[in-house]
Amino acid sequence: KGTVPTAVFHWPESEGGTLVLNESNTITSYIAHRFDERKRGLYPSSPEGLALAWQWLEWGETTLAPRMSPVWMGLIRQTGFPPGTQMTRDYDERTKALRRVNGVALDDMLRTWSTLEDHLKTRAYIAAPFLTIADFTAGVQANRLFNLPKDEVGEDLQVRFTAVHAWYQRLLESKAYQECVVPF
Repeated sequence: KGTVPTAVFHWPESEGGTLVLNESNTITSYIAHRFDERKRGLYPSSPEGLALAWQWLEWGETTLAPRMSPVWMGLIRQTGFPPGTQMTRDYDERTKALRRVNGVALDDMLRTWSTLEDHLKTRAYIAAPFLTIADFTAGVQANRLFNLPKDEVGEDLQVRFTAVHAWYQRLLESKAYQECVVPF
């Protein structure tokens, strides 16, 4: 399809041969399902668990990321969003507070995080008592959220989103998260 990311897996012909996958959620789900040899539950085994996990993967991709990525690109990378466009910032004329970045209202972005905040108040992870694929997409966005400059956002997001921050701290305990998510 020519999309990014793309992963190419070369398997013996007896296992299906070459497999080309696009889209981050598809790739991570495939890897979790195929290589969870210790059966830690990264890829849920029950239809209900899998449906819940995919529900949160899709929420992260279709609801959270479109509100978070433009803000992060503008405040951290100092670029427009989508890539190749000019960065925009809109400030309140009276208070001089930042209101919008790359077309996304900060209030809308923060309201979106409230959904996950409410969900995580009684859970250690999004879809199970342990890490699953449900945590992947929102986990990338959480790393972005907690690295936004406090002076630009106008508040301490660790205080506003205590449950999300506690979950983020659990994610940071993972060496894989630190190596594959935190640098980006």
